[in-house]
Amino acid sequence: GMIFSERLTRPIEAITRAAAALMGGDLGARTGMKPTDHGGGEIVELGMVFDEMAEAIEKDRLLERRLTSDMAHELRTPLMAIQATVEAMQDGALPVDEYNLATVSDETGRLSRLVDAILELTRLERGTLAFDMIDLDLGDLVTGSVQMHEALFDMTGLTLRAATAPGLIVHGDPDRLRQVMGNLLSNAVRYTEEGGEAEVLVYCDGANARIDVSDTGIGINEEDLERAFSRFWRADSARARTAGGLGIGLSVTKEIIDRHNGSISAHLRPEGGTTFSVSIPMVDPPAEQCPPPKRVGLRSLTRDAAERVRPRN
Repeated sequence: GMIFSERLTRPIEAITRAAAALMGGDLGARTGMKPTDHGGGEIVELGMVFDEMAEAIEKDRLLERRLTSDMAHELRTPLMAIQATVEAMQDGALPVDEYNLATVSDETGRLSRLVDAILELTRLERGTLAFDMIDLDLGDLVTGSVQMHEALFDMTGLTLRAATAPGLIVHGDPDRLRQVMGNLLSNAVRYTEEGGEAEVLVYCDGANARIDVSDTGIGINEEDLERAFSRFWRADSARARTAGGLGIGLSVTKEIIDRHNGSISAHLRPEGGTTFSVSIPMVDPPAEQCPPPKRVGLRSLTRDAAERVRPRN
């Protein structure tokens, strides 16, 4: 009877102590119970569930703290720019003209985009953003995204190539996957000098469909490869051809791919530049060898047309 009583009371006491510590602000409080502890049973199972709950609470709190810190850092610069410009116009140091009002408008727009992006990333991290998952041909989706961005590459003096394999069916949200492609292609434009190239390749890799987006741009420092998908991380802005990125696109991209049970990674190219590789499980992997990728026909602008639409410095 004493042995049975001890087996019953010890796990209850452990749960009580952990609950009291958690309520007191100790986010690391755990019972530390395992299935074989105290002879197992429902109380031990309750302790393990408690630890899972405490782990989720700790992650949520850490996410909130990190988000608050990140937002304070990122919002400070545009707010200071707006405040300085408005105060200078109020004091008469700057004229209230179209140029200075445009500066305030631009920074306000940046703030709005930043807040929207942070909210989207937070919902993705919390798993509260709804996805409309269907079976789709990944090659067809990527082809459409590439053709949609073709004019942007022509305007900025870059060459875009693509090749996709047919019949790679994945279960995913088409709008979110287009968002992934948009983020990766926009990065290629932002960090590749005029005259450079980008290539998109879609093929099967075992049971997964894979997308490689490569460019001949400035690349990423090897020590920064792991940080590339962290929120607000940016490559060297001094070497970027365009500025204005929010530093959230790759974080959002990773969260979207995670929701598709996939993975994304960044690699340095030996010849220079970066390759971003996305892998997503296929619905019905081919039993035999996968079909080879075929070149995507692009509706390239003529040289004269590209010069007409190319933005001027």
